[in-house]
Amino acid sequence: MPDLWIVDRSPRRRVALARLAAAPESAVQGAPGDARFEAAPEPGVVLLALDGDWELELQFAFASGSRAAAARWILLGPRGQAEAALACFDTREAEFLAWPPAAEVLRARIR
Repeated sequence: MPDLWIVDRSPRRRVALARLAAAPESAVQGAPGDARFEAAPEPGVVLLALDGDWELELQFAFASGSRAAAARWILLGPRGQAEAALACFDTREAEFLAWPPAAEVLRARIR
């Protein structure tokens, strides 16, 4: 499994995402802007959960852009928001999964 970053404002959802993704202990988890990401190895996959107005998530994507340029980005958000999410994050090649993602689908996308 590639190095994985799980980015979500909610600690409870981070735990749920880690479980759904079958994330290894080496996965880095935190809220957007968490200092843990600055010291972490470059990710192979970034799971970015969209919450609220998405401002913090957009700042995170911009700030970590050079370190995570080669990573696969998976945006997780409310059903029906795929088009808006992909338009907002159009500087990255990303895919969108509705929350909650099916474990087998999420794990396949991570692999």
